[in-house]
Amino acid sequence: MNRHRGAFLPEKMSLLFFNTIKNYYIYDSNSNKIFEVERPVWEEIKAGKRLPGLEYFAKKGFLLDKNNRNYYKFSFSQLREQLSSSIEKITIEITQKCNFSCHYCPYNENFHIYNNRSFVSMSMKNINLLLHFIKKHTEGINDVAITFYGGEPLLEFRKIKSVTEILKRTIKKKIHWGIVTNGALLIEENISKFLAHNNFVVIVSLDGPSYVHDKFRKDKKGNPTFEKIINGIRIIHKHYKKRLYKYIKFNLVLTPYSDLELLKDFFNNFEYVDKHTHIIPYFVSLEGANEKFKNEILEPLVLKNYNNSYKKLKKDWVEKLKNKGIEKVSLFERSLFEKDFLRLYKRKVDTKRVKEDEPIPIAGACIPMKSKFFVDVYGKFYICEKLNDFKSFGSLNAGINYDKIYSFYEYYYNMTVRECKKCWAKRLCQLCFLSIVREDKVDLQKRMEECERMRNKIKEDLVDYMEILEKNPKAFDYMKEITIS
Repeated sequence: MNRHRGAFLPEKMSLLFFNTIKNYYIYDSNSNKIFEVERPVWEEIKAGKRLPGLEYFAKKGFLLDKNNRNYYKFSFSQLREQLSSSIEKITIEITQKCNFSCHYCPYNENFHIYNNRSFVSMSMKNINLLLHFIKKHTEGINDVAITFYGGEPLLEFRKIKSVTEILKRTIKKKIHWGIVTNGALLIEENISKFLAHNNFVVIVSLDGPSYVHDKFRKDKKGNPTFEKIINGIRIIHKHYKKRLYKYIKFNLVLTPYSDLELLKDFFNNFEYVDKHTHIIPYFVSLEGANEKFKNEILEPLVLKNYNNSYKKLKKDWVEKLKNKGIEKVSLFERSLFEKDFLRLYKRKVDTKRVKEDEPIPIAGACIPMKSKFFVDVYGKFYICEKLNDFKSFGSLNAGINYDKIYSFYEYYYNMTVRECKKCWAKRLCQLCFLSIVREDKVDLQKRMEECERMRNKIKEDLVDYMEILEKNPKAFDYMKEITIS
């Protein structure tokens, strides 16, 4: 008997049934395709009824009644080969010292990790080991991205300058320099001039106008910091000139106290951004925060007003794309919503016959150390800068612990693949280790919560995405020239 005959059971299929006001759709995660179908057919498929017409799709490998496609699994040899000579992105914690004391910073006393920080800088011994490590572990590639991180990295400007100049002389490849800074020390001419001369991408933390920014971003004495940052940006603008818009980015921490309409107006009129500037918004993380600070941030009425404001702004974004196109969308709106729609637009669709035994690319969490490689002040290696209170995977002294990395990768893969394999969102998922790993282990309860949140978010985005295309089929054409970073 042909295995495609019999009832099609949606609960066993990697399918999402959704609809807009106008049309009915089935998203098939095995192929990553979206099918538009008539409502009666949509309802019958959803109910699991046998429909002879579906044989056409089944023979092409679409809308299958089984869910056998596994994630692609990285082999140990592939991981070792990648990390031994082809690390593409290295982030260096040059210091743990900082001249600010931002209330929501995980290294602030409002968070438990505060007690684990020693607020030291990388020693010259470790810097010398680091230089050798970078040279050795990037031999197999032509480009490498190196980013300085802290603390406030510019407190150790001399060490940054030394590392930069030595690597420029000793490794014969293109280096993409970057730095994450609070911006206060950009006011020093020699610093801004050096960054501009070496084409550093400068990521400055700026939460909006002064009365928003200064609520949580204070200096060590509790003073506001907005004017210090603006003064620093003025100086760096003098050295980058018109190139600044290409090389400056803004980290924007959102809290329930953020007024999104005011932020939209602020960045629309901010003289140091243009349509090409990247604003990187992310909602404040309260993982590890004490109860007092959590209660302050998550005050129910404030949080409700923020959520309503977010929904309204997203609705406006959707309506603008449907009716007016991207030209009428503000930079701030794009920074909030564009990335999710870009992933839908750029998703890899299988247009040929789908083979059930053919693995699909792993979604969500990255391959440990492959996409990011973080070196802390002590020379220890971590998955990324957001997980440096997590287990380390080697050091500058001992080298990369390939067995430990692969062991964790296998553990994570085995703990998640069974559920992920059955999930319709597996090709679109963006869950990170950070969301579901606690004390080196996958927190199963947290994973269930985060998975449900992610599925709801993706479904909402799919509905909006198709509503936009129904009204304006060319709404996302501009994304052809955009790459996903």
